[in-house]
Amino acid sequence: MEKPILKNEIEAKISGITTVEDNISEAKEYALQLKEYYSKLVFSNDQLEEAKTERASINKIVKKISDYRKNIVAEFNKPIEKFENTAKETEKILKETADFVDAQVKNYEDKIKSSKKEEIVKIFNNLVEEYDFTDLLKFEMVFNERYLNKTYELESVKKDISDKLTKISSDIKAIKDLNSEYEVSLINNYLSTFDLSKVIAENKRLYELKEQTKKAQENIQNNHQEKIEKMLQKEVPGEEIDPIKEYTLRIKAPLSKLQALRKFLELNNIDFEKVE
Repeated sequence: MEKPILKNEIEAKISGITTVEDNISEAKEYALQLKEYYSKLVFSNDQLEEAKTERASINKIVKKISDYRKNIVAEFNKPIEKFENTAKETEKILKETADFVDAQVKNYEDKIKSSKKEEIVKIFNNLVEEYDFTDLLKFEMVFNERYLNKTYELESVKKDISDKLTKISSDIKAIKDLNSEYEVSLINNYLSTFDLSKVIAENKRLYELKEQTKKAQENIQNNHQEKIEKMLQKEVPGEEIDPIKEYTLRIKAPLSKLQALRKFLELNNIDFEKVE
């Protein structure tokens, strides 16, 4: 089947307006005069029947004008409605066709991009092997969607990835030169951000945290030791009713602490003996 050709440009215009032959202006003038006439009139009981008759006569004229108006408007709207329906149907058909063509174009472009991405993966694998980063870097860590653009040549992609790996290699060397005990953590941190300055700041933070923790532990230890020393210098007061109890304990501790315990027992006149 040959592709159909639109023979003429799309166009639509009103070729002429039919004149409505009517005397509605005369009726309007009559209506205005009638309104003015009745606005100044007050009906008496004797005129009530006449008023009802007049009301029915006026309503009859209103209905007749209304019917003419609706019929004339409907007649004028027929060609407009026909044109509108045909235009909407045509738009719908063409939109469906455009969507189908668009899907075909996208499908083809996706295939081209998929094929190009496979070539980029090969380039990446070769480069990471050269830099000895096979176990360190994943493709997604350096891949950029713009590589798939039609204007981005594979040679440019290769150079871009190579430049990235060169920088990564240099930054990792700088991290190792820190000789930090947190080296593994720092390298993992770097691989998630590729920001060397943040990694250096993190190394500083970790060492400061370590120092703060050490000081806190030392303070706790010193406070504990002070409490022990104060306890050893003061005899424990006895109770008014203070029965004698005997326990056998096996104590395991550094010699200095055992000596302190002995001092405490002697200070409080507590009998004890060494059991081998």
